[in-house]
Amino acid sequence: MKGKISRRRKKEYGQPQLFSILVPLYNTPVSFLKEMIESVLSQTYGRWELCLADGSDESHSEVEQCCARYAAKDARVRYRRLPENYGIADNTNICLSMAKGDYLVLFDHDDRLHPRALYEVQRAIEQTGADFLYTDEITFERSIKKAYCPHRKPDFSPDTLRSYNYICHLSVFSKKLLDRVGGLRREFNGSQDYDLILRLTEQAECVCHIPKILYYWRSHAQSVASDVGAKSYAVDAAKRALGEHLQRCGLSGEVSDAKLPSAYHIRYALDGKPLISVIVTGAKSEGEFSECSRQVSAHSVYENLEILPAGFDGYDAASVSDAVRRAKGDYLVFLDATVNVITPQWLEELLMFAQREDVGAVGGALYAPDGRVMYAGYALDARTGIRPLHQGAVRGDYGYMSRLTIAQNVSAVSGACLMVSRANYDRIGGLSGDCGRELAAADLCLKLGRAGLLQVFTPFAELTCSPQRRPFRREVRRFRSRWPDECRRPDPYASLWR
Repeated sequence: MKGKISRRRKKEYGQPQLFSILVPLYNTPVSFLKEMIESVLSQTYGRWELCLADGSDESHSEVEQCCARYAAKDARVRYRRLPENYGIADNTNICLSMAKGDYLVLFDHDDRLHPRALYEVQRAIEQTGADFLYTDEITFERSIKKAYCPHRKPDFSPDTLRSYNYICHLSVFSKKLLDRVGGLRREFNGSQDYDLILRLTEQAECVCHIPKILYYWRSHAQSVASDVGAKSYAVDAAKRALGEHLQRCGLSGEVSDAKLPSAYHIRYALDGKPLISVIVTGAKSEGEFSECSRQVSAHSVYENLEILPAGFDGYDAASVSDAVRRAKGDYLVFLDATVNVITPQWLEELLMFAQREDVGAVGGALYAPDGRVMYAGYALDARTGIRPLHQGAVRGDYGYMSRLTIAQNVSAVSGACLMVSRANYDRIGGLSGDCGRELAAADLCLKLGRAGLLQVFTPFAELTCSPQRRPFRREVRRFRSRWPDECRRPDPYASLWR
């Protein structure tokens, strides 16, 4: 995907933008409609127009009457009554035909905006020049004072987006970008926004995440926020949109349901069956290595692999590097000696990502013997260097915003199960020998990230292993001194999880 992440100030783009807020209406409850419009009128940034295309049926004439009253009071409210309901995609496209703005804003007819929403978007455009922007959001029912389930989103994460539409609300994009990709497509009704977001981010020059809750998503009986089952056709449309997205990106894969509706598991096609070198680390004896080798061979479907020990004196980076030199595979897997395989296709699940040109390291889900999560990716942390995500959750838990059920981008993965191509490993100079196992793996991931590669955690490769020692303070200090900016900044993929 083309979209580039915007994290730092680049230059000033001082031109105030006109925002066209696009709202397709259909039999909208008047109480919801009024709250939606009032949230736009309350914006602290005033250069906007509200484009309302109304496909309501004759029994809901109160929608037209309500909109007409607002339009008479404020010329920025633009209303068009449609002769019939054309569906959400085409109704939104009619909103687009009404729009005169530099940037376009997707807004549902029963939701609400934070008063500073457009101001924060304008400020982000001034700072970054982004052509696609999105914000955090929160769910509410009757009152936003009792809102719940805040969605603190990652920065632009292609693999997370391919697993579900985490971007969702509030989405803002330039008119020039939309002109390149085209409007909404009726064949994806129900997931028309997801299809559009995939197409927009494929072409965007700069994607900016605004890490503030600026959108209130209303949950009620007919809304997707309440139950995706209320619009089950949306799931089918989303899978078709993902399939076309993969084709446009030159990727081959099958899209299936993940654990939850509206979340997806992509099985990328493997490019042959390359030799995989599994390097067993942390073995204290030849017998421990032999037992690990035996159970990996017995419980793995993938057959073209070699298994090598990295010494028999615990974890030692020099021994690992020596094992890498002896390895013959095109792909390397660093595996803790205490690992037991749960998923027979674990190597295939890792390899499908590691073979992609834009991916560096890939890690699986690692559980303690009692079934609790030990490693499901790492976030960077100013105090400890790295922070394990979801640690302590029970196997089968969904995790924050269902993140334990989907493949996603993270800053780093565990050295207890890490796959990387030999070419990328050599490209960034391999492991550093002075940080301990987990920090050495994180250091490797950050070097791969600095080379422009993504790191991926997948829950579809499951293993168990024994708990590992925590890094010594001197190792943490060394790691933080090596990556001061990365540890100081909020983690781009998990900075505000609660």
